[in-house]
Amino acid sequence: MVKRPKEINKIVNKIAEAGYDAYCAGHCVMAAYLGEEPLDWDIYTDCPQEKLTELFDEGEKVGKRVIRLDYTVEVKSDDVNVADSYEGVIADLITYEATIEDELKNYAFTAETIAEHSQKSPIDPYGGREDIKKLILKPAGDIVQSLEKRPIRILEAVKYASLYNLDMSKGLSEAITKNSGLLARARKADILEEMLEIVNGDYAGKALKMLAGLGLVEYIIGKKASQNNRREADEYRILCERIDQIKHVPLRRLNLFYYRFRRHYDEAVEYLPHSEHDKALLLESKTGIRSVYFINNSTELKRCIHRRGWESFNYLDRLLKAEAILFDYNTAKIEGRDAMLREIIMNKEPIFEEDLVIDVEDIIEAGITDSPQRAAFLMTLLPDVVHKKPENNTRKILLINAKRLSKSKLSRSIRGVTWLR
Repeated sequence: MVKRPKEINKIVNKIAEAGYDAYCAGHCVMAAYLGEEPLDWDIYTDCPQEKLTELFDEGEKVGKRVIRLDYTVEVKSDDVNVADSYEGVIADLITYEATIEDELKNYAFTAETIAEHSQKSPIDPYGGREDIKKLILKPAGDIVQSLEKRPIRILEAVKYASLYNLDMSKGLSEAITKNSGLLARARKADILEEMLEIVNGDYAGKALKMLAGLGLVEYIIGKKASQNNRREADEYRILCERIDQIKHVPLRRLNLFYYRFRRHYDEAVEYLPHSEHDKALLLESKTGIRSVYFINNSTELKRCIHRRGWESFNYLDRLLKAEAILFDYNTAKIEGRDAMLREIIMNKEPIFEEDLVIDVEDIIEAGITDSPQRAAFLMTLLPDVVHKKPENNTRKILLINAKRLSKSKLSRSIRGVTWLR
């Protein structure tokens, strides 16, 4: 029997005390057999949903058969480019109408078709435990019918290779290759979700080779973008060989994948429904990574950070370091930029408007303008005064420059333009 979290044991025992069976099954059991600690658990039971609601009044009803119990806590990330994570468990209590064996028929792969009961022997109709020992992923039942029913299972198979180092059986590989077009019917949001897990697995390189070998890349970035040239193909091969050396940051790893299709980069990024935030970072990296690479001095570095903001700069900086790992780039420029950044931070050198010793009110009080909007615009220009000479961050010098800038041709040209609402 697999090791289960204490929260899951409490749920299973409570259902048993009420006189009903409870089986853990599906991906959670497969992951536990492989030594992982899954967050999501599926618990199948013959307990009616009305009774489950009585037993677990904290549960949320999801659909006709599921009661969801969420015992997770959020863990804040210390990396601005890494999403917050969760600890604990989420349990879906699923009421079955016939038998647990019938429920197991709904799974596509033998490794998923294991049901574990706290007081009975495991139910393993397709030999899933033996396949897990052999690290092989086999179809359970009619695989073509299964893929037609839920095309996203094609990527789920690749995901299991990435997460658990599973190999596909010949039959499964051939079925996916012949029916790869079914993936065009899957929701793009689901494809994106699977891809983020695929690139972030411990064996992502192996999975990326599978994507190419099974003919699936065009359903992830579009047919046009997937037609890579020889250079892009060579870079993709290197990505497959070395991506497992890159820190586990899903968006960064996915960006490395997209970057191997640079001739049609925008189309590749926009094919799947990224959030506006993530899409902006991905699209900015197309040219932004080069601008960060060619920074030569601390003034240029501060101007780059000011123009892009800390989050964008950090994203590009770390993406550039990941590229250097992939392709064995000379790291001298990276090390030099890191040294400059440490010195800027240590000396508390001004970068942004809020680092200046004056603000909008100071500009208005000095009689440079009586418009808050115009004063705010002048504030956006003043950091450039201190980027080269941090000692210029004094009230006197900044106000002199604010007055000078207020009389410039550019400043006059936008005098009647409203940009704040």
